[in-house]
Amino acid sequence: MSSVRGDRLNWVRAAMAVLLCPLLLVAGCRSEYFPRTVKADPGAVRELRNVGTVLEETSFEIPWDGLTTVYEVLIVDAGSSDTPKALGKAVEVLRKSGWEVRTDRLPEWVELTSAKWGNTSVSMQGIDDYQYDELFYPQVGTAIKDARARAGTGALMVLEAYRSDE
Repeated sequence: MSSVRGDRLNWVRAAMAVLLCPLLLVAGCRSEYFPRTVKADPGAVRELRNVGTVLEETSFEIPWDGLTTVYEVLIVDAGSSDTPKALGKAVEVLRKSGWEVRTDRLPEWVELTSAKWGNTSVSMQGIDDYQYDELFYPQVGTAIKDARARAGTGALMVLEAYRSDE
């Protein structure tokens, strides 16, 4: 009788192990097995175009831990003589559309977010201060070069729109 009970107990333990092991493995594997891509809402990007004349537009992707974030890059001439004035003008235009300053490092850099567009944010800075990795994102370098060739005498800005997954 005890061997029947022992067999039954071993069977229950084996069944629990078979059922629990996959759950533990999936929980431990994080999000790599469920990849997702997030990008700025197209409506938000349309609003960003209102800050000036868009000379070039491109995008790049950064994958991390199963989440790929798409960054929309706009190179804009806001019609101002220098970068601080251009950034100030852009901030005012976006504030009128409901955007709020999240991080203020003016006159060099500013980040805004909009409740209307979920977790969409935009980072803005002068083209001379903008840093990117030429090896991984050569399309950004090409867009900057082309924008400089097309630009007048105004200060150019780089706007990076992205959606965080918070």
